[in-house]
Parts: sequence; C-alpha cells; structure tokens
Amino acid sequence: MKRPLVRFVLLGAALFALDRTLGAQLASEPPPFAPGSLVSDDELLYREATLRGWHESDAVVRRRLAMNLAFAEGERGRDEDALVRDALALGMHESDVVVQRRLVQKMRLAFAQSGRAQEPSEAELAAFLAAHRARWTEAPRVRATQLYFTTRARAEAVGAQLPRDASAALGLGEPLPFAAQLPSLSHAELARQLGAAFPDAAFALAPGAWSAPIESAYGWHRVFVHERTPARETPLATVRSEVREALLAERGDAAVRSALAQLRVRWRLAPDAGYE
Repeated sequence: MKRPLVRFVLLGAALFALDRTLGAQLASEPPPFAPGSLVSDDELLYREATLRGWHESDAVVRRRLAMNLAFAEGERGRDEDALVRDALALGMHESDVVVQRRLVQKMRLAFAQSGRAQEPSEAELAAFLAAHRARWTEAPRVRATQLYFTTRARAEAVGAQLPRDASAALGLGEPLPFAAQLPSLSHAELARQLGAAFPDAAFALAPGAWSAPIESAYGWHRVFVHERTPARETPLATVRSEVREALLAERGDAAVRSALAQLRVRWRLAPDAGYE
C-alpha cells in the first residue's frame, strides 16, 4: 500500500513544481502591448496570430520566410525547416508585409468562422430579408418608345404628326446610337443611357400617350410609355442563397468585432483604437 501512495505523492509534487515553473515563465513574459495604448485592429490580429504560433506553422508564411532568407543569403540547398528557423530567429516575420497580411487575414477568418458556424433557420433568413427588404426589392420599371431630336424646336414641331400607334412613329425621329423601342428599364438603367433628368420625366408619364419634349444628355425626346411595372418584393425562395450568405457574413463580422473587443480587454488596451 505504501508504494502506490509514495508514487502518488511524488507525482503530485512533480506536477506542482512544473505548474509553478510554467507559471513563472508566463509571468515573466511581457505583454505584447503597453496597457492603455492605442492599437489598430490589424496589429491586434497579427499579434494574436503570432501568440498562437501561426508564424511558425502556417505553410504560406513558412515558404515566404524560407524564400526571403535563401535570397538574402544567396545560397541554395538548405532545407526549409532550417531556413524558417533562422528567419524567425532574425525576426524577419516582424518586418515582412506579406507575412503580416497573411496572418491578419487568417486570424480574421478564424474569428469570423465562429460566427458563421451555425446554419441559419428559415425564420432567421426570413427575418433578415425583411430587415433588408430594400436590398432585395426589384426596382420599378418602364417600357417605352422614344423619338430623338437634336433640338427642342424639332421635337415640338413633330407633335402633330405623332400617331397613337407608337410603332408607326419610328421614322419620325433622328438617329441615336441605341434603339427607339426601349425595353423595360429601371430608373438607374435609364439614367445610365440618357442622363439623370430623363428617368424622372419618363416615370411621371401616364401610359398610352406621347409626352411633351423631354431633355436628355443627348438632346430632346418624345416618349411614349407602353407600361410601368411597380416595385416588387423578391420572395425568399428566389434569393435564399444570397440572403443566407449576407446573414452569415454579418454574423462573421460581428464575431470579429466581438473577438477584437475581448482582446482589448485581455491586454488592457484602449477600448477603441480610433482606426481599423
């Protein structure tokens, strides 16, 4: 009975001594930042990545460091492990922008992944769509025929000749580098083709009649509106994958912000660095 008891006591003493030794080592290591200092998000993410040892284990970083040191030495044949070990000893990872960006990106993605881990329910997707309805609402559209004239006077002069059948009037206008018969277009699409003022006038027209002269970026127009399509809410079934990705991206961003806030508390930093 005594021998197992002695072993237990010795093992406990050894574990206690080991714990004290590790604790002393950790306590002797200085924190990565001075308490209360202003630290950017990228600096914080980079330092957290190095504390996790990713500057030593990440394959992309290792290749980069080995390549840089081999180039600096002008030698060939040294294995990657030796090059990486020496590059880290020289602190090359601290001055390489590519290495820093890689570790910052990897750390940011790791934090974001925690927020994206849980699959959203149908109810959550529907609620997110409702909260961002404008993003997935089809814009109102207008389908029209336009006749182009270089001057207002010419556009006014043709008024008496305009037939009720818009297709019969196509020969009355002057040449323009796009079709007289416009497909169903949104306000933004009309603005890209004809200038910012034209869509306001076109969308104000009642279907089934010719307009007075309307100015565009090119000149003047007579416009016949065939039909107007009101704004239409896109159903979830149509945009489910887009809504899901947007919701997960928002959760990921929130997870990154939360992790950064926790790191600032952990290292007793200023709560808001004032910049990204």
